[in-house]
Amino acid sequence: MDLLSYFDVVKTTKEIKNTTLAEKHAPTKVQDFLGNYKQLKQIDAWFGSSKHHPLLVVGPTGCGKSTLINLMCDKYKKTKYLQDSLKKRTKNELFKYYESVKHFVVHGVFVFDELETVINKSDNISVNDISKWQVNEMTPVIRMIFICNDTYLNKLTGISSISEVVLLEYPQPKALFSRCLEILDSENIQDIDLVKLKETIADMKEPRMIFNSLLLIGIVDSKKDSYVDMYGIYRMMLQKDTDLDKKLRYFICEPGTIPIIMQENYIDSDLTPEQMCDLSDRLSMGDVYHKAIFVNNDPVQMSIYACLSTIYYGFDKAEQQKFYTNPRFGSMWTRMSAMYQKRKYWSRFDDHCRDPYINTNVNVGHMNDIYKHLFTNDKKSFLEFVNHYSLDNVDTAFDLYNAYNVSTKTVTKKSFMTAFTKLKKN
Repeated sequence: MDLLSYFDVVKTTKEIKNTTLAEKHAPTKVQDFLGNYKQLKQIDAWFGSSKHHPLLVVGPTGCGKSTLINLMCDKYKKTKYLQDSLKKRTKNELFKYYESVKHFVVHGVFVFDELETVINKSDNISVNDISKWQVNEMTPVIRMIFICNDTYLNKLTGISSISEVVLLEYPQPKALFSRCLEILDSENIQDIDLVKLKETIADMKEPRMIFNSLLLIGIVDSKKDSYVDMYGIYRMMLQKDTDLDKKLRYFICEPGTIPIIMQENYIDSDLTPEQMCDLSDRLSMGDVYHKAIFVNNDPVQMSIYACLSTIYYGFDKAEQQKFYTNPRFGSMWTRMSAMYQKRKYWSRFDDHCRDPYINTNVNVGHMNDIYKHLFTNDKKSFLEFVNHYSLDNVDTAFDLYNAYNVSTKTVTKKSFMTAFTKLKKN
């Protein structure tokens, strides 16, 4: 019995709108999972056993690794303690989290999803570090499940040597075709070219992408019209009288820039707050979808991305508005890039300085202001400052100068080096 049932609280479910077909028709129980019958038995046996060795689930992108583990946890009523790439995963934080949940032996499962980010060094921890968590434990600890893309299996020897390994595969084409027919019938989608559907299944293989493409099969032609610039394509996306087929074909010419232009400019339209929220939600879904298809996109998948990220029919008289006639481009990317670069400058200087008294945003800003003021107005004090912090290296000195910069007047590295060297000599 769960806590809500104990207090006689009735559970309610809220309808989630704007879901993709793959999300809407995702399996709700283990029996609905497509294919992998041998693998299902293997995972089921692991959940049903009392052994405490970890489980390593690997498979290609979109085969349902995370979904299957969620279904198994529901079946066996296990509380899932999840660590995925959406969370900040430093070595210290992960270890503290593991220590806080490791004693939930009976009803808990520690799920470490997207292990490939560890291998790609996106997280500040190694596979070797994680494999040592369950070694030399005097008492039983929480059972662990690792989920990873099969591309990285040969780099997981530290984990695979202590785990039961399960290799998931894409479902067979016949199973995928049958499931597609069920979805088409459920959604009342008609006039689908079944030959084209079979070709799509054979080309994509990935269930999630196949299900999400059902509404667009037969619409998209990979043939592109003559090239127009990105602003012309952006404006075309806003025109109500332009055919969807043409919009999709032109979008493929500039899929990297058109969504960015839309994100930077839609806020200037005359949409109502409700429409603005709806469009913002769609743009966010587009970003998530694009991340999922980035490594293996095709015209059908890019068309789904176009409908989520760019094509919106809620604009009235868009041609008469500024966001149509004179759109901004690059400000969002430029700011993000500048912020990243500033962090690099300060990080490099901080590694050199290692002064705990200035390692706060306020003190860093003050230090940067003083440094620039002395550089321009007080040469003697500037040299004392440089000597105190051992800024003998001109690169380190320039890093501190650039770490914070709100002035419109920029100083190039070459001019800074010339002035800095001259000051040091004098």
